[in-house]
Amino acid sequence: MKGARAAVLQIFSLCLLSLGVTAFSLPTLDDAFLLSTQRLGRDLLQTSLAAYLIPTMQPQLCTGPNCCQMTDYTSPYRLQHLNRTTTTSVSGKVYTTFYMNLIGIDYCDSAIDINQCCTANITSIWVDVDPEYKVRYATFNNQPSIIAQQTDLGFQMKLLPTSLATGVPASGVLITVTVEKGATYLCPPSDIAPIPGLCGVIIEGATPQNANACCPRGLSIAENKNSTYIPQPPQCQTDINSTVFSVSLQSVTNPYSTDGGATKQADYTFVLNAGRQCAQGQLNSCCDLAVEYMQFQIVDSAKIRDVHMAGAKVIYDLAPWNQPGYQGLEVNVGLKPSDVPPEGIVIVVTIDVPQSATLVPNLCSNTRTPADQLGPCFFKLIDEEEAGFCCPNGLTSTVEQGLMSPPPSRQPPSPPTQSSPSPPGSQTPPPPLSPPVPPRPPSPPRPPPGVCEPNKEAPLLDTSMGLGYYEGPVPVSATTEFVFMVSNHNSTSCSSVWCQDVCGWQLFVNPAVASSLTFKAEDPANNNNQLVMPGANASVTFKYGPASEGTTLYTIVVPKSVSLADLCRPNALPGQPADKPCAAIVKGIYVYSTVFFSQSDVMVVRSPPPPHPVPVDFCYDGLPLTDSCIQVVNTTYNTPQADQTVLNFTVVNLDGQGGCVPDDDVIMSFQILLEPNVVTELSDTNAVMPSSAVFTNRGITWPWSPVVPMQPVFYMFKVGTGNLDATQTCMQNVLPGQPPNSCVVVFRSSSGGKCYRGWVVATKSSSLTWPGGEEKTNRAGVIAPAVVIPVVVVALVAAAILFAAYRKRKRFNSQDAASDDLAAPLATAGSADLARSSLAVSERAASDIQIRLPSASGASQVASRPASVTGRMPSNSGRLPDASSPVVPSVASPRVPNSASPRMPDASPRSPR
Repeated sequence: MKGARAAVLQIFSLCLLSLGVTAFSLPTLDDAFLLSTQRLGRDLLQTSLAAYLIPTMQPQLCTGPNCCQMTDYTSPYRLQHLNRTTTTSVSGKVYTTFYMNLIGIDYCDSAIDINQCCTANITSIWVDVDPEYKVRYATFNNQPSIIAQQTDLGFQMKLLPTSLATGVPASGVLITVTVEKGATYLCPPSDIAPIPGLCGVIIEGATPQNANACCPRGLSIAENKNSTYIPQPPQCQTDINSTVFSVSLQSVTNPYSTDGGATKQADYTFVLNAGRQCAQGQLNSCCDLAVEYMQFQIVDSAKIRDVHMAGAKVIYDLAPWNQPGYQGLEVNVGLKPSDVPPEGIVIVVTIDVPQSATLVPNLCSNTRTPADQLGPCFFKLIDEEEAGFCCPNGLTSTVEQGLMSPPPSRQPPSPPTQSSPSPPGSQTPPPPLSPPVPPRPPSPPRPPPGVCEPNKEAPLLDTSMGLGYYEGPVPVSATTEFVFMVSNHNSTSCSSVWCQDVCGWQLFVNPAVASSLTFKAEDPANNNNQLVMPGANASVTFKYGPASEGTTLYTIVVPKSVSLADLCRPNALPGQPADKPCAAIVKGIYVYSTVFFSQSDVMVVRSPPPPHPVPVDFCYDGLPLTDSCIQVVNTTYNTPQADQTVLNFTVVNLDGQGGCVPDDDVIMSFQILLEPNVVTELSDTNAVMPSSAVFTNRGITWPWSPVVPMQPVFYMFKVGTGNLDATQTCMQNVLPGQPPNSCVVVFRSSSGGKCYRGWVVATKSSSLTWPGGEEKTNRAGVIAPAVVIPVVVVALVAAAILFAAYRKRKRFNSQDAASDDLAAPLATAGSADLARSSLAVSERAASDIQIRLPSASGASQVASRPASVTGRMPSNSGRLPDASSPVVPSVASPRVPNSASPRMPDASPRSPR
């Protein structure tokens, strides 16, 4: 299809030539023409047909002043491209120069020259330069081309009218085009004539009758010709008017102090604007200059404290200057013209001022008297991309100390207009001043002495810092912990506006809890590295924070159960929302940031711990502990030695007092649910008092409880680890609502009737100690507290126990004997053994082993309420005190081996000692 189209166009063009029509109408050489010409061979035709034979528009007779004659048959000029390129370096960058030659030819078809282009003057040359290359400079006849521009459509060089008679000698005129980068060919490949190095060319000409008469399009001609000329780069453009930027010195403050008068400082405020008109498109016009950094000439005695741009701290550097007595202040800017708002960018240079000074030193000059104004300041705008070509500089205006000067106009001056004269006696009002630079943001509340004190605020998102409410409230024993995390991302790849290290942070707290706070630090070296300020403006300030890349956790401990809202102080800072009760300030070495948060902002939500596995024989349907006449009236714990923790449970029989109803069973077992590791240790050490205890995989059980009214009995155990409490020793989360640092206890009837359950909260008692050494296997000495029991009471208790044993023997005698291989009797019948069996704890677990009890016929039966195999049943666990002995119970009972003692089967797990 393309070939057919090309053939049709060729035949059509030859017909036009035969009719003498060779000029095609087109307005002046504009972008539309260049676009259609440049893309003709690339996008429309894939043919080798000569370009000058292919029209770009519907042909018509060329008449009128705006007609442009396109065929180069009527042009006496041609452009040769020479087989020479040179490379050079400017400011460390490589540039390639291409050589061309403008020549005149002898042939020009005047017969078809309607616009008289055979004698026209050359006004411009257009070359289809590859848009991937940036043209840096060009020369015509060894002279820099003053007017030249490059667009996406190519490179155009404007010339003074040049003709064969006056400006084009027989040898031709040398033209050079220098592009950035190393390049092999100046122009992209042409599909019209795919020969490397050929360029699409338009040599525009003018006649006295028509300034746009000639625009012949063709291809450059390869010429094996050399040239010794090497063009020199142009001088770097220093005129600030060649850019859209302008710089002014707007104000200089009086000396002021931010640290109570210890030091003084002053601010020089500059404004960078980008509203100047600029001739776009010209080579090296610097209109598109991007300011990477600015250089100010300042006195070498100036002490720069910091530099801010648009309210944010920026990086600066001091460099040598080429003038004695001065140095260079380089400020990182990084702005394109489109980045500068209409009001400009404010740059504040803060300098140190002597303590006793009332006059601000002149930052830009070594001379200063009270009558002098400050400034002017010499500056340079630098773009590394334009290094060597654009280096605009200038001088700012001068201002008086403490006064504001109007910023420069951001628009080019309007042309003068005719105005009517003012009436006599009237005065022309002065032009309005632009608004002054916004004042500094207010400083945060002054921190305690010894804490870093930045005086500039920035949004937290614009800094490398971070503050998070990490976790809480976390109940621990009788306290509540809140964990906060401060992060920092001040690495070498930091892209924040403020890249800085954290030097501390401040939390405003409730004055009611401020004095009772304690703290936990990740690094023990920081345990005391915080300051608490009491009073109405209570706060805690941590004097350390993460540097570079890292995080730090801070734990605040409140000695009671509180919420986050109870910890924090609302309305601590201006602008604090009502739904954010907490206010904090994170401090860096340059700026500080304010953070407001609430409980909903917590980062880690600690899910409630799963319920503790409840023993299978637990008192599920038991009565509340408050209904029992046997009560735990006091529970305490202590660490008397570094390697031990002692817990004590004081149990009293109320005997109907306080509204309780005594149970029918005289004897109740007392059980404490303990952590498995504690049970394991106690079963190995037997560090319990009284020693007549049974251990199971869910706790410890004493098979008896007090029977004498209002006489306390102390149940104690010792763990070989210090600094524990009930949270680490007793099972937690067993019952709904069980508070921290509490123990679940159970009182159970020995006959398997009623049971009472509940929890008791342990408190620390510094006077609690372990009454003796390790448990002994003899009865020497009384370790448990003495309980005096009248003889009558002892007799009644003994009678009750014997009666219960008699009833149980009758019940077993009435049952049939078992026929399995375990039916052999393991214990002989005896009242003492039956008494002990009546006191055995009736608990059942998955690992329980059934114990055979003797029957009257000598055959054993399987007990319906077996004892746990993991426990042991002391031989005297049911022994009653003699009437002559006022002290009960004895802690260590003798272990008298005899055939009447209950034995465990060999297949069962080994019992503790």
